[in-house]
Amino acid sequence: GESKFLPKYPGLDERDLFGEICQEMHAQGIKVMAYCHYGVIHRHAAAAHSEWLACERDGTPARWNGANQHFRTCMANEKFTAAMQGAILELCANYQFEALYLDGPTWYGDCHCEHCKNAYRQAYDEEMPGNLNFEDGSQQKYNLIRDAATERIVRELRQALPPEIPLLFNMTLRY
Repeated sequence: GESKFLPKYPGLDERDLFGEICQEMHAQGIKVMAYCHYGVIHRHAAAAHSEWLACERDGTPARWNGANQHFRTCMANEKFTAAMQGAILELCANYQFEALYLDGPTWYGDCHCEHCKNAYRQAYDEEMPGNLNFEDGSQQKYNLIRDAATERIVRELRQALPPEIPLLFNMTLRY
């Protein structure tokens, strides 16, 4: 269906693919777990909301796995996380499913956008280095900002979700 928060993939035209899948699965007696990739968006969503994208050190939009189709998003960007929460709550209101699985919220790498730089500045009263590293402690400091943002996202989402919907998530923390 249509969303007030995220653009619909244009290849679906008027089709409500998730609704069709839910309907058929339930008709067959199969429970449905909704899946949301939380940390990566398709190029169509990225074109509509470039302000949500994570940034590489040089300021360019951060791609996911180097692919041209997907972009990493910034978990410190509260406009993005509010849109994701809105879309997830919209999903819960519009469809019947038995559980929600988030592939994330995940950073998939360091981000050098203004949201991250501001969070670093606010947390440590210093500028975020362009080259985060463990030797000077900047990577550890940045990782704590990532942890706090991820914790906030999951806590707020759990509080907003209907209590009967189990929330499962996978967060990639490689440090």
